[in-house]
Amino acid sequence: MLSEKMIVTLSQQIKKEYESAYLYLEIGDFFGSRGLKGFRNWYFVQAREEEDHAMVIYEYMHANNAKVQFYSIEPGDNKFSDLITPIKAGINHERFITASINKIYELAEHENDYRTKQFLNWFIAEQMEEEDTAQEVLDKMELFGETSSGLYQLDKEYGMREYEKCSQLK
Repeated sequence: MLSEKMIVTLSQQIKKEYESAYLYLEIGDFFGSRGLKGFRNWYFVQAREEEDHAMVIYEYMHANNAKVQFYSIEPGDNKFSDLITPIKAGINHERFITASINKIYELAEHENDYRTKQFLNWFIAEQMEEEDTAQEVLDKMELFGETSSGLYQLDKEYGMREYEKCSQLK
């Protein structure tokens, strides 16, 4: 059985995952408004993955007879002025999510909640992948995105990304 503190913390993480999706929709919209449909696609797929992460936590809580608490998501206020800023915002947000997952793991450890620790192992590995992928997008943009032909190639590459349902969802 999940402690009240764990229920609140996991519920807050669901909110953070939806905030991630919201940020990625905002970034995708920014790129789309500049004619970069491939980048828009990449970030829209990323948004769907974040929604999946929220649902994985939601299902875990229900499997443990915990009542999810719902919190409001505030509107985004990001004003991106160039093509690098939103990519950096994505990386910084992934680092924020990693730190949040780590804090939940620490709470589970403190409460001897072995089930939640086991559950969080997937998220820890997933966050490593998320940060690596976000860094790769930034690295490619810094290397190739300053030329029109490089930006065109990156946009074409990111347009090919397809959504795959999270393996943790039933």
